[in-house]
Amino acid sequence: MRNEGRSKYDLSSRDHAGGNAEMAKLVPNLSVFGGDDRIDALTKKVAHGDRLKVGGLDVECLFTPCHTQGHICYYVKPAAEGESPAVFTGDTLFLAGCGRFFEGTAEEMHEALVEKLAKLPDETVLAFNLKSQQHNTLILLVSARLLRPRVQRRQPEIRPPR
Repeated sequence: MRNEGRSKYDLSSRDHAGGNAEMAKLVPNLSVFGGDDRIDALTKKVAHGDRLKVGGLDVECLFTPCHTQGHICYYVKPAAEGESPAVFTGDTLFLAGCGRFFEGTAEEMHEALVEKLAKLPDETVLAFNLKSQQHNTLILLVSARLLRPRVQRRQPEIRPPR
């Protein structure tokens, strides 16, 4: 699983895994993890709650279907005392909104955002994909504390029927 001191892992989502087959040819023994059998060169299908060791990092898989039915967010636990955990949200959560509902429902997106991502510890750093018009992906890190109040404010108040 390691080559010349570098980890050989690819944590993929189904609709952004087009280069996996070529990467697997270029990197012998590459481990490709994802939540969907349609991911090219997939070597290990993961599900909600699965735990992975990526180099020295502990990663927990969070099943967040909606954009695709096999979408996984990856929650990376702190490697050392004083470090913050991080979550890579893929196409579930962006800086200015959530991913498109290609294969899922509003109920699935609500569960992913409110019941899973919003319940991560306050110190969790969110790693968003920002897609430019040229489809280049940049990563922006933002503290979960900045977004959690917005998610919670938008929750409808549930009252018993009168």
